[in-house]
Order: sequence, then structure tokens, then C-alpha cells
Amino acid sequence: MASTNMNTTRRCTSSGWIEIYIRPSTIQETTASFHRPLPRMATPLDILILGDAPTFPGCVFAARPVGLFQMMDQGVLDEKVLAYATGNPRFSSIQNYKDVQQHILLEVEHFFSIYKDLEHKRTQVLGWKDRETAHEVIRSSHQSYLEKKTG
Repeated sequence: MASTNMNTTRRCTSSGWIEIYIRPSTIQETTASFHRPLPRMATPLDILILGDAPTFPGCVFAARPVGLFQMMDQGVLDEKVLAYATGNPRFSSIQNYKDVQQHILLEVEHFFSIYKDLEHKRTQVLGWKDRETAHEVIRSSHQSYLEKKTG
């Protein structure tokens, strides 16, 4: 299943990974393979990977989290980890989301503030949190996944 418009390409693979490209030379969103704990959304944790080229469905990255993007999606908290592919030297100096070019962060905020408008659904950008917060959300989500998997 694939859908395309001027800003995004959305693909769903048999492994369940979803990739959304926002200006393919800038950012890619990939859904991680574990679920978040309640009260967060009961959907997979999303990761926005900074890059300079599009990838392919099912691509696996070694990525370094540098921040957390928070928004409300239809009244429910939705969090997205911001990271970069560790093999890309163009982003190796980035240690925290504040090191990312401000315009890239604004593009992300703008995209997620309007991406559901045509569905008549409401989103609200809450802002950015630091790398440590991103790591906390990742650990919490992974623990929740392990508990769900074994429980």
C-alpha cells in the first residue's frame, strides 16, 4: 500500500514498518517496532531520522536519538524521537535537537501541524524535548513492549 502527494510518500510493508518522507533529502519518519505504555498513544513509537537521501521500505538504521518532538493528535499525546543515522558524517556533530538547523525543526513542526487537515482531524504542536527525554521515552516504550510480549 502506498500513497503519495507533493510532500510525503507513505508506504506500509509486510513487516509493519511505515516510512514517511518529508522532503526526502532532509527527514524520514520510521515507525519503531515496539509499543508505548499507556497513557501514551497505543501505537508504535515513531522516529524521525535526519538524512540526505531517501531509503527503502524495511531499511534498518543504527540511529542516535537527539531529541523528542511532542504533539497532540486528536487530543492524545503523540511523541516522535528525532535521530540521525550514525553512519552519516553530515550529522555526526549533532548531539541534541538544538544542534539541528532551526529551519529543519520548523519544517517538522509545520508538517505535523497540517498533515491531517484533509482528514478534518486536529493536531497541535507542543514542541521539543532534549535527548535525555527521548531516551526515557524509548526505554519506557521498550519496557512496555517487552511486558506486553511476555505477558
